[in-house]
Amino acid sequence: MRRHLTALGTTAIALSAVSACHVGTSSTGGNTEPPPNTVVDDATGVTVYTPEFQVPPGDSFTCFYMNYKTAEELSIIGGDGIQGQGGHHILLYYATDPRPVDTHPCDDAEMTNLNQISGSAGKEGQVLSLPPGLAIKVPAGKQLVVQAHYINITGKTQTVRDWVKMEKGIPSQIHNYVNYFVTDDEGFQVPPSAPLTRTTECVVDRDYQLAISLPHMHEYGSHFTLEVLDANRNHLDTPIDTTWSPVYTSHPPIKVYDMSAPYLLKKGQILRQTCAWNNTTTDPLLFPREMCVGFMYYWPGAGDITCNMTLPPSP
Repeated sequence: MRRHLTALGTTAIALSAVSACHVGTSSTGGNTEPPPNTVVDDATGVTVYTPEFQVPPGDSFTCFYMNYKTAEELSIIGGDGIQGQGGHHILLYYATDPRPVDTHPCDDAEMTNLNQISGSAGKEGQVLSLPPGLAIKVPAGKQLVVQAHYINITGKTQTVRDWVKMEKGIPSQIHNYVNYFVTDDEGFQVPPSAPLTRTTECVVDRDYQLAISLPHMHEYGSHFTLEVLDANRNHLDTPIDTTWSPVYTSHPPIKVYDMSAPYLLKKGQILRQTCAWNNTTTDPLLFPREMCVGFMYYWPGAGDITCNMTLPPSP
């Protein structure tokens, strides 16, 4: 399941501005990109340029194990990147255990070995950054891995190559490190040529201070709501209430909370998530072609957390 959860990484950290970098222009400011299958490590960050690869029709995830390991511990405060036509996201990870240098279709089993660092969304790309004082920690000596997700609706194979960057922070300016907290419903099935609204819930297992919150659906979504209830199921707040637009698939609305005023979740509270879709196709929509995910970053980080979503109790 981690493959699909981390598919949100393009939107999981604060998306603060549209990137000005395009294919053919180096992310480090030059006029020409480095050769494919290259890693550029400089004072501003680490940029990975994938080899050329084939994108088949439909939904595909391609993994690139790079011949590169981090030279020192890094504090990553943001990222950037660009994809070809049909790109949904490109993510940068470090591997807990290294594997041979390779390019292949990603599988769910290998994703448990990967730790999300940075990423970007689609052909236009976006700059993403955490609030001041927060970062993602990347240990020294870790192999970098790239995941490129494409939804190719052309009906034919495309040849593309992407780049993705992680931006280095100054360790003395980092006060805490983050991990993600996710509310993920994978059990829906939207009937052909019909709408569907579905609600699931989970119980918060501990106190959390949130730095980021955002919804994630794909182009058939119509509305996303995340509510907070107390242990007695009394409504407390609605941190996310979004009428969906197809552009939000890769560029969703983001809420960013400063370290001085984080959004607080308390142990025992209930998160109630409601997603609505309008399926205009002749086939049912299932996960991961569509999604219903609330994505948050919390601090101090104590590992990536998925809140176990279930159907609410009967009235």
